[in-house]
Amino acid sequence: HVAYYDSSLDKQQKELFILQHDLAYAIKKNQLGLFYQPVVSIDKDAVCSAEALIRWEHPTRGFLSPQDFIPLAIKAGLLSHITWWVLDNVCQHISHWKKEEKWNLEYVSFNVNAQQFVENDFAREFLKKLREYGLKTNDIMIEITERSLIDNFDNTEDVINELRRQGVKCAIDDFGIGYSSLSYLKKLSFHTLKIDKEFIKNIESNPKEVHLISSILDIGRQFNYNIIIEGIENEQQQEMLRELDPKLRYQGFHFCKAIDVEEFGKRFLQ
Repeated sequence: HVAYYDSSLDKQQKELFILQHDLAYAIKKNQLGLFYQPVVSIDKDAVCSAEALIRWEHPTRGFLSPQDFIPLAIKAGLLSHITWWVLDNVCQHISHWKKEEKWNLEYVSFNVNAQQFVENDFAREFLKKLREYGLKTNDIMIEITERSLIDNFDNTEDVINELRRQGVKCAIDDFGIGYSSLSYLKKLSFHTLKIDKEFIKNIESNPKEVHLISSILDIGRQFNYNIIIEGIENEQQQEMLRELDPKLRYQGFHFCKAIDVEEFGKRFLQ
């Protein structure tokens, strides 16, 4: 067997190692920040809730989105630390909005990898954090990506159901792009189904995608889920989905991209 050294791969690996090293100090150096993207009704564009999205302002690379550094955080064992940082900041923002009498959302959601549910008694610590800030259990919704849910299904079922019993909303995020299984829709007490943007990006030009998204909506309604469509980018997509179900909610660049907490407050919480 013969193998050839590839300098480009070596360079790429070194860059990832440096980035991983920098990530370990990102919280201490105040480089992480939260952006909020509104979730709106598809018929009237009324803001109902919001999703909190983490951004990393790297000193040399600028703003990095979660897909750029969350995989590194998982490998480095930093994901749990980042998740609790996000929750703490979301709680701070909601508490501030309530004190200012600006709070008019149903909830704010944020993403949690399902493997964290089996670490450090997640449900108890999550509820404790809400009490520290005087928040209600329905003020924050936990989004769980479908892929991480499937990979950790047996270990997370009890935790998710316990959170729901305590009044915490849970959502399946990016539904349809992982290893979709209808069994967990039946077994787990989810509140919301978020349909991935891959299913609608060509909906204007491909009639088959309309039939597919319609079938997914039917499944969601059978289980009494609230349904959010991700990634709507133009008015035509919105109109076609409104015709399928006027009770849908959506998020995407068509209404508003993710914006920082100050701008979100000024635009949507006055």
